Amino acid sequence: MASDMGSSPKRELTPTTSLSSIPQKRAFDEGHSPAVPSPLNPDVRPSSEAQHADDASQSGRSKPVRTKKETLKKREAKGGDSNPATPDPKAGREPEQSENSPLRYKLAPPKLSDFDPPRGPVMTLHHRVDGPGGEAIEFMETSDQ
Repeated sequence: MASDMGSSPKRELTPTTSLSSIPQKRAFDEGHSPAVPSPLNPDVRPSSEAQHADDASQSGRSKPVRTKKETLKKREAKGGDSNPATPDPKAGREPEQSENSPLRYKLAPPKLSDFDPPRGPVMTLHHRVDGPGGEAIEFMETSDQ
């Protein structure tokens, strides 16, 4: 066992590769270019394969045409709109309450005893134990009353 400790296992060398053999960037693929040129990249021309794939996917599903809401500025300019931007606070008001129902609950007036300072706990005898000198030790219990 002691002889095994002296020799360490042989390490295998990791193969070294040159940096030129590791690809650094992905090759540019025309299929990933946007369909519509942007102001930042106006010279993008999508390949015919990408266009054909887009046409096939568009024909398979048809989306309903979205109706856009007019802007708040245009709605306010019209004036007599059936659906105003903000609801009229007076229109949806409930009728006034009748005189029979109370406006709020009436609480009882405070009593003088409510303002008295709190009383301390009441001590009651729980049990007695004879001590080492022969004297009785009383154990008290507290309770709120």
